[in-house]
Amino acid sequence: MRKTFEALVERAPFAHTIRITNEDIEQVDLGALLDTQGLFYAKRIVVFDNTLTEKSAQKKMIPHLKTMAKSEHVFLVLEEDPSADVRKQLIAHATKSDMRDTHDNEKESFADWNAANALEARNGKKLWLALTKAALQGTAPEMMHGQLFWKAKQMLLEKRFRSWDASAAKKLVGQLAELPHEARRKGIELEYALEKFSLEI
Repeated sequence: MRKTFEALVERAPFAHTIRITNEDIEQVDLGALLDTQGLFYAKRIVVFDNTLTEKSAQKKMIPHLKTMAKSEHVFLVLEEDPSADVRKQLIAHATKSDMRDTHDNEKESFADWNAANALEARNGKKLWLALTKAALQGTAPEMMHGQLFWKAKQMLLEKRFRSWDASAAKKLVGQLAELPHEARRKGIELEYALEKFSLEI
């Protein structure tokens, strides 16, 4: 699944990447996620991270699976231990499925979100450490950039600034949007451009 995500990010590095957890699903407007046009970019990559553990979430999300499968956007559903019924529904509507035993020692681990959390806390040291760890684990820099860009836009749109104010958050979104282009113009690897960025926030 991690390879699938990284391949998608590489093909569409500026797609609007959204991660939804079991804590978020009840507040999410699935109809809005299925809209053709996003606020910043036309295409979205939506990651549902263990959102189907509760019956209420299943009731809300499962009816949309067929529409998700036909959508221009990409929807990834990650479930550690789905029930037999949920598993059946996911397989029935998925364009691609990868079901593995959660106790399989060879199971790939999906990238964590420590970097995005550090960005939200405006902690450059923790952000640099998270980016370095991700690079050592083989996580694509495009994937890490997507996470940071998603977090910055989320803070701005939801006005959830914590250690940022509205003006700084708006500037941050612009910086992250420009960062890959600037790195290419200067001939700098995106991995190092991200590390430099983390030391300057």
